[in-house]
Amino acid sequence: NTIKLLAHDSLPMPESIKQRLLNICLGQPTNLHEIGQLDHQLGHLYAHAVEQLLAHSGYRPEQITAIGNHGQTVFHQPTGETPFTIQLGDA
Repeated sequence: NTIKLLAHDSLPMPESIKQRLLNICLGQPTNLHEIGQLDHQLGHLYAHAVEQLLAHSGYRPEQITAIGNHGQTVFHQPTGETPFTIQLGDA
């Protein structure tokens, strides 16, 4: 099988979500409730982006095999005893 990019689009990140993500990335105090809410809100934002992509591209959902979304990285530790990364987005 050959992978083929059929369409792409972008959607601006709402400033309120952007600032909350930056706060987490910069180590500001937070809690699991806040992280869970942000994860959920990002999922809705990504779903809206997919709906916009479909509308702009003319493709119907049943024509799509896959849509890539890695989520929003909020912590990345590639080295050390336990390398890991954390993304939000409730894909």
